[in-house]
Amino acid sequence: MTFINGRARAHLEGRELVGKHLWEAFPELVGGPVWDAFRRVMSERAPTKVTFHNETVGGHLEANVFPSSNGGIVTFTRNVTEQVRAQEELRRLAYQDPLTDLPNRRSFWEMTASALASGEPLAVVLLDLDGFKHVNDTFGHGAGDELLREAATRLAHALGSDGTLARLGGDEFVALISGASVGASAETTARRMLGSLGERSFLVRGHVLPIVASAGVVAATAGEYDSPEKLLANADLALYAAKAAGGGVVRTFTARDREEYEARRLLEDEVERAALCGEFELHYQPQVRLADGMLVGAEALIRWRHPERGLLTPAVFLETLEASRHARTVGAWIIGEACRQAASWRKAGFELRLGVNLFAEQLVAGDLVEVVEDALRSAGLPAAALEIELTENIALRQQSAMLILWFLSLADARERIEDWRCHYNEDRPHTALGGLTPRAFANQAVTARELA
Repeated sequence: MTFINGRARAHLEGRELVGKHLWEAFPELVGGPVWDAFRRVMSERAPTKVTFHNETVGGHLEANVFPSSNGGIVTFTRNVTEQVRAQEELRRLAYQDPLTDLPNRRSFWEMTASALASGEPLAVVLLDLDGFKHVNDTFGHGAGDELLREAATRLAHALGSDGTLARLGGDEFVALISGASVGASAETTARRMLGSLGERSFLVRGHVLPIVASAGVVAATAGEYDSPEKLLANADLALYAAKAAGGGVVRTFTARDREEYEARRLLEDEVERAALCGEFELHYQPQVRLADGMLVGAEALIRWRHPERGLLTPAVFLETLEASRHARTVGAWIIGEACRQAASWRKAGFELRLGVNLFAEQLVAGDLVEVVEDALRSAGLPAAALEIELTENIALRQQSAMLILWFLSLADARERIEDWRCHYNEDRPHTALGGLTPRAFANQAVTARELA
C-alpha cells in the first residue's frame, strides 16, 4: 500500500499500513471476493470492481482494481458504507410492509414465483379480517393500525416455522407454506391462524374488539401453476366462499369455485347489457282484499327478457343487479314505468294502489324523493296511489331510510316495510294469480270486479 488518506487513517485508528502488503495488513481478505478480484485482474489484465464488508474497517468498502503497466495491479479503495445502507433501506422499503414489518405484496410475489419455479409442492393461505372496516370507521385509522400490528403478531406466531407470513395490504394477510405434505396441513394451519385471532379479544386504545377472520386455501402440486397471480386468484375465490358461508371459517379452493366465479362474471356482463339495452320489463302481481275478493292494488315485479334464455325471474339476477352500477337507474325506471302504468289503469277506470320495491342504492343516492315526485308528476298520478316498499334489512342498514320515507309521507305517498323475500317467493298462496303483463292484468282486473 502506497497511500492512505486522512479519513481512512481515522477508521484504521492510526494503524500505519503504508509500505505493507495488502494481504499482510488484512489477512482476513485472503480467499475472499477481493482475493478473487485480484487474481482475475492479474490473469485477464482487465479492470474490475468489488464491494465487500470488512470488520477491521467497520463498514462496506469498494475496491476498483486495474492492471498496471509494470505487470502488477493498482487498487483504489473507498468506504461506501453510507451508500450500501441507503440501498439496503430502499430495498427494505420495497419489500417490507412498513406497518407490520412483514414481507409485503412484492416480496410475497417473488417468494412464490421462486417456490413455483423450484417445482416443490406449496400452499397459499389468504386471510381477511371480518368487519375490519367498522373498526376504522368507528375508532379511527390509528386504532385500525394498532389492531393490524397485533393481528400480524398473532398470525405470525400461529404460523411459526410452517411458512412465511406477508401482508398484501389493508386487512389482507397471506401465508406461503411449502413442503411435501402441504395439501394435508395447510387447512389445519389456516384454522390455527384463525384461532389465534378469535381466542381472545383485541384491546385497542381502551376498546375491547372481538375480531375474527376468514381464510381461503389453495394447494399447488408440482407444475400445476405457472404464476403467483393464478395461485392468489384461486385463493381469493376460496376466501370469497368462506365469507359467503358467514365468515370466520376456512375454505379450500376447488374447481367448482372457479366455475361459479366465471358464471357470476358472465351474469354481471349480461346484466350490464340488459340495463343498457332495456331488456328489463315489469309484470304486475294483483293484490286482492281477502274480505270480499275485491282487487285493490298490484305490485310491480321486475322480469328480464333475456334474448337467449327467455323470461327470467328475479331469483336469477336480482342480487347481481342490486350490486351493479345500474341499480339506481333501473330503480328509477321501475318507479317511472309503474307510475305510468298505474295512471293508464286509472284512465281505464281501475283506481288501484301500486307497490314498487326499492334498491338499497336508491336510498344511498339521496335523490329518491325527487325521483318519486317527478314520476308522479309526469304520470299525473296522485301520491296516495303509489306504495313504496323496501325490505326490513335495507331499512335497518340504511340510516337515511326512515328520514326519506318521512319526506315521502309528507308528499302523501304510502309506505310499507316488509320482507322482500315474500315478494319473490314462488310458493306463497296467492301466486296462483301469477305475474301479469299490463294487458293481462287489465283482463284480470275485470274478472276480479265481476267476481266481487
